[in-house]
Amino acid sequence: MARLNYIALIVVAMSALMCVFAGDLGLYPSELDDLDVVALLADAAWRQQSDDCFLNKGPCSEEQKYLNDLFREAVRTDCERCTDKQRQIMNTITEWYEQNEADVWKIILEDARA
Repeated sequence: MARLNYIALIVVAMSALMCVFAGDLGLYPSELDDLDVVALLADAAWRQQSDDCFLNKGPCSEEQKYLNDLFREAVRTDCERCTDKQRQIMNTITEWYEQNEADVWKIILEDARA
C-alpha cells in the first residue's frame, strides 16, 4: 500500500512539473495569430514603412517596434516560441519576400540575425 501511495505521489509530482514547464514555454501571444499578413504584404505603402522601420531607415510605431523585436527573435531561434499559426505566418512572409523582393528579404534576414 505504501508503495502505491509513493507511485501516486510521483505521478502527481511529475504531472505538476509538466504543467509548470508547459506553461513556461513562453510562446508568443496568440493575438499575433490573427494578423492578416496577406493583406499587409499587399499594401506597398505599409510594407515600405515597415521595411524602413525594421532597417532603421524610418520611424516606427510602438506596435512596429514590438513586432520587430518578436520577428528578430523568431528569425534567430527558428520560430522556437511561435504557435503553429505564427509559423504559417512566417512561412507566408518568407515566401512572399522570396518571390517578390528577394533582395530586400536578404537584407532583412541579415539585419535580424546580426
